[in-house]
Amino acid sequence: MKLSILLVLTFLLIPSEKIKVWKEKKGIVVLEAEHSQDRNDLPVYWSTSTAFQGYTGTGFLRWSGAGYINDDFSNVDEERIITYYVAVETEGVYYIKLKGTIFDEVSANVLVKIDNSEWKKFTIPNNGSVSWDVNTVSDSYPVFMQNDYHKIEIAGISSGFMFDKFALIHESLIDPSSDMIDTSIIDGVKESRSQYLPEELFTHLQVKAK
Repeated sequence: MKLSILLVLTFLLIPSEKIKVWKEKKGIVVLEAEHSQDRNDLPVYWSTSTAFQGYTGTGFLRWSGAGYINDDFSNVDEERIITYYVAVETEGVYYIKLKGTIFDEVSANVLVKIDNSEWKKFTIPNNGSVSWDVNTVSDSYPVFMQNDYHKIEIAGISSGFMFDKFALIHESLIDPSSDMIDTSIIDGVKESRSQYLPEELFTHLQVKAK
């Protein structure tokens, strides 16, 4: 009986894993790539680096794994994926933009998945420095996000891709008369504020705590 009580008390005293969550403000979330949930235990083919100039934050993430992937993205395995969590207060449709570069190819391809939606491919050009993806409103990733916590997954495709940051932009900030997403509204915006929350709040998102 005493042992059972001790085990229960021990369990209650063990701190739960903490999830770092980045907060939306006025329809925008900005995250530095190197601050992924996996930052302390990156998948084997992702690494942090500061090997070129032009990044923001403390560095960038580099994908050096295999470049081949099935057309239906059926072979996206965990070694390709890095994860982020955001808290949205302003409900509505959000668009995601990614910033990075690649030096050995004309452009880099990368996949994005929000919550339980399908993977979406983004293309980032080789402009000799970091730049935003070239996806327009028409071929971007509009996702309705409730006032809740959300999971963002990024999967590397092009070997050598260097990932600097990404942003979520509320539809109210997108010009409806243009198919282009004006990135000037996120250029220069500092990384969103964050906080650590208990893992239990994220069980519906199949959290990987680090």
